[in-house]
Amino acid sequence: MPLPTREDWKALVADIQQHGLAHSFTMAIAPTGSISYVSHASASIMPITEKVETRTSNKARTIYPMPHLNSETEWFYEEAYDLDMRRVIDTVATVQKHVDQGISCTLFVPGSATTRTLQRYYIYAYLKGVKTLYYTRMRKVDIDDCLSCAI
Repeated sequence: MPLPTREDWKALVADIQQHGLAHSFTMAIAPTGSISYVSHASASIMPITEKVETRTSNKARTIYPMPHLNSETEWFYEEAYDLDMRRVIDTVATVQKHVDQGISCTLFVPGSATTRTLQRYYIYAYLKGVKTLYYTRMRKVDIDDCLSCAI
């Protein structure tokens, strides 16, 4: 197969300028929750929810430790509820520039978050160019709900 020449590229640019460009493939980041567990990976560009997460569906309860979690690696993992969500928004906004579709961006906030706090995050995300905020998850802090606190 011959390699395209500079003239070939110039002709392509002129053709696109005249007729436009139809994409047969667009790039997207897969939803980040369950798919990451099935493939034993972390949740794409989103932070982990917990180092060891328990999910319940129907009557089944499944425990998912983060990939390669052990005593030497556990300190590399920052849990989502412990992060300033502006860091997450900044990451999504940076990646968003290179992805054709919207990214499923989830905000993780403590139960003490006010509507003013949420409003600040939403406006910040808008100004940064994030296409959508998918979920806002709130965590109430209770000794029974906090694995690290219970240990």
